[in-house]
Amino acid sequence: MGIRSTARILKISTTTLLKRIVFIARNITKPIISKGKTYEVDELCTYIRHKKNYIWLVYALEKNPKTVVNFNVGKRTNKTLSRVLETLKLSDAKKIFTDRLKNYRYLIDEKLHSVKRVGL
Repeated sequence: MGIRSTARILKISTTTLLKRIVFIARNITKPIISKGKTYEVDELCTYIRHKKNYIWLVYALEKNPKTVVNFNVGKRTNKTLSRVLETLKLSDAKKIFTDRLKNYRYLIDEKLHSVKRVGL
């Protein structure tokens, strides 16, 4: 949903909505990542302005509890995926679950990687 639609539903102006988004974004703190945990990584596709302009949100969740530990926005490339995965590698992840996207096979060590057939 776009800014105008969101503002209309919330019954506030687009300017007010944008100010709130910027305020919230500036106050987001990165979570503390524990060592030796199990993570799930997935990606979500959306677009900006028109459907030909795709953008991907890649995110990592700590499996229990389901908390977001890292995310990145960009094109669906190894570079975008790697930015999320590097954090997990530094945390000495016990296991990393992903979908069947082939890129993950090249980016995650075989010992850590496990493919989940159904959505995360």
